[in-house]
Amino acid sequence: MTSIITGDIINSRKNIPESWMAKLKETLNALGETPKDWGIFRGDSIAFN
Repeated sequence: MTSIITGDIINSRKNIPESWMAKLKETLNALGETPKDWGIFRGDSIAFN
């Protein structure tokens, strides 16, 4: 079975991406590998496979 979980960073444009993007990628890397397990698209949306 395959599932996809998606999310969006709320109010991401109010802050500069450098202030949160590195921590987000660090956290996602702990959960799996990109692009096999997760990805960031449209700048602030995430998807997990």
